[in-house]
Amino acid sequence: MTVLFGSASGLTTKGAKSYTQNTAGVTGDAEAWDRFGSAVDLTDITKDGKADLTIGVDGENGSGGVWTLRGTSTGLTTSGAKGLTVAGIALKAGHYLGSVISQ
Repeated sequence: MTVLFGSASGLTTKGAKSYTQNTAGVTGDAEAWDRFGSAVDLTDITKDGKADLTIGVDGENGSGGVWTLRGTSTGLTTSGAKGLTVAGIALKAGHYLGSVISQ
Protein backbone atom coordinates (compact mmCIF):
# COMPACT_ATOMS: atom_id res chain seq x y z
CA MET A 1 0.00 0.00 0.00
CA THR A 2 1.38 3.43 -0.94
CA VAL A 3 0.43 6.73 0.69
CA LEU A 4 0.49 9.75 -1.64
CA PHE A 5 0.37 13.31 -0.39
CA GLY A 6 -1.67 16.10 -1.86
CA SER A 7 -2.59 19.73 -1.71
CA ALA A 8 -5.07 22.08 -3.33
CA SER A 9 -3.19 21.57 -6.60
CA GLY A 10 -3.50 17.75 -6.51
CA LEU A 11 -1.59 14.58 -5.61
CA THR A 12 2.16 14.22 -5.72
CA THR A 13 4.57 11.30 -5.44
CA LYS A 14 7.05 13.50 -3.56
CA GLY A 15 7.39 12.05 -0.07
CA ALA A 16 5.26 9.00 -0.95
CA LYS A 17 5.61 6.09 1.50
CA SER A 18 4.89 2.41 0.92
CA TYR A 19 3.88 0.04 3.72
CA THR A 20 3.37 -3.73 3.88
CA GLN A 21 3.25 -6.23 6.71
CA ASN A 22 6.95 -6.75 5.99
CA THR A 23 7.73 -3.09 6.76
CA ALA A 24 9.78 -2.77 9.97
CA GLY A 25 7.45 -2.01 12.88
CA VAL A 26 4.28 -3.26 11.16
CA THR A 27 3.00 -6.41 12.85
CA GLY A 28 2.32 -9.66 11.02
CA ASP A 29 3.75 -11.13 7.84
CA ALA A 30 2.80 -10.24 4.28
CA GLU A 31 1.08 -13.28 2.80
CA ALA A 32 -0.58 -13.95 -0.53
CA TRP A 33 -4.21 -12.76 -0.48
CA ASP A 34 -3.94 -10.61 2.69
CA ARG A 35 -4.92 -7.53 0.65
CA PHE A 36 -3.10 -5.06 2.93
CA GLY A 37 -4.72 -1.72 2.07
CA SER A 38 -8.07 -3.12 0.89
CA ALA A 39 -9.59 -0.08 2.61
CA VAL A 40 -7.88 2.94 4.17
CA ASP A 41 -8.79 5.96 6.26
CA LEU A 42 -6.67 8.89 7.40
CA THR A 43 -8.25 10.34 10.55
CA ASP A 44 -7.02 11.59 13.92
CA ILE A 45 -8.26 8.60 15.92
CA THR A 46 -5.94 9.33 18.87
CA LYS A 47 -7.22 12.93 19.16
CA ASP A 48 -3.70 14.38 19.30
CA GLY A 49 -4.03 16.66 16.26
CA LYS A 50 -2.13 14.26 13.94
CA ALA A 51 -3.76 12.11 11.24
CA ASP A 52 -3.52 8.35 11.93
CA LEU A 53 -3.77 5.75 9.17
CA THR A 54 -6.25 2.88 9.51
CA ILE A 55 -5.54 0.05 7.05
CA GLY A 56 -7.99 -2.68 6.09
CA VAL A 57 -6.50 -6.13 5.51
CA ASP A 58 -9.67 -7.97 4.54
CA GLY A 59 -7.93 -11.20 3.52
CA GLU A 60 -5.82 -11.58 6.68
CA ASN A 61 -5.94 -15.26 7.66
CA GLY A 62 -9.05 -15.68 5.51
CA SER A 63 -11.21 -13.50 7.79
CA GLY A 64 -9.68 -10.04 7.77
CA GLY A 65 -8.11 -7.49 10.04
CA VAL A 66 -7.42 -3.82 10.65
CA TRP A 67 -4.03 -2.19 11.24
CA THR A 68 -3.20 1.31 12.48
CA LEU A 69 -0.17 3.56 12.05
CA ARG A 70 0.06 6.61 14.29
CA GLY A 71 0.53 10.09 12.92
CA THR A 72 3.31 12.35 14.21
CA SER A 73 4.42 15.90 13.49
CA THR A 74 6.73 14.48 10.80
CA GLY A 75 4.21 12.05 9.28
CA LEU A 76 3.19 8.44 9.85
CA THR A 77 5.25 6.12 12.03
CA THR A 78 5.34 2.35 12.38
CA SER A 79 6.42 2.75 16.01
CA GLY A 80 3.51 1.49 18.06
CA ALA A 81 1.70 0.07 15.00
CA LYS A 82 -1.19 -2.20 15.97
CA GLY A 83 -3.01 -4.99 14.19
CA LEU A 84 -6.38 -6.53 15.04
CA THR A 85 -7.63 -9.74 13.47
CA VAL A 86 -10.95 -11.55 13.58
CA ALA A 87 -9.41 -14.32 15.71
CA GLY A 88 -7.64 -11.77 17.93
CA ILE A 89 -10.91 -10.12 18.94
CA ALA A 90 -12.86 -13.39 19.07
CA LEU A 91 -15.24 -12.77 16.16
CA LYS A 92 -16.64 -15.66 14.18
CA ALA A 93 -14.68 -16.30 10.96
CA GLY A 94 -16.13 -15.07 7.69
CA HIS A 95 -16.63 -11.42 8.62
CA TYR A 96 -13.89 -10.01 6.33
CA LEU A 97 -12.92 -7.36 8.88
CA GLY A 98 -11.24 -4.43 7.14
CA SER A 99 -13.15 -4.61 3.87
CA VAL A 100 -14.80 -1.25 4.68
CA ILE A 101 -13.54 1.50 6.96
CA SER A 102 -15.68 4.53 7.65
CA GLN A 103 -16.08 7.16 10.29
